[in-house]
Amino acid sequence: MGYGIKIKQIRIRAGLTIEEAARRSEISPGTLTSYENEEIPMTVTSFVKLARIYGFDVIDVLGVQEGNKEDGEGALVYDIPPDEILMAYCDIAVQKEREQDEKFGNMLPQSYYDMQHNKLFNRVKNDPVIKAYFSDHEKLF
Repeated sequence: MGYGIKIKQIRIRAGLTIEEAARRSEISPGTLTSYENEEIPMTVTSFVKLARIYGFDVIDVLGVQEGNKEDGEGALVYDIPPDEILMAYCDIAVQKEREQDEKFGNMLPQSYYDMQHNKLFNRVKNDPVIKAYFSDHEKLF
């Protein structure tokens, strides 16, 4: 199951319609639907906005759970640095791009995707929405 489908399930569990989620996230309903149906890759900024609105942990949706442990009060604490979470997201986004390229017969060298990955990571790591998410959840890291 891809992350778009997981996001849709979380939205539904949160009791939000596409329209309400779009209004609260400032993402158009069409774009949100395309994200959920995995027709287009979700931007990291949108992903983090939805995490805040829907109340989910980006780690759970991305499936990055190495190094986790239970603290004394039973809350899950992650030993994963924010950069690794963003790298995991970038891996997913670039893989989706590669799959789309291959689907349409565009066979590009691995170096192209490596460059895309690096550009995406460098662009998003200083995004104010993403920084705010991680500073709000600093205890997780």
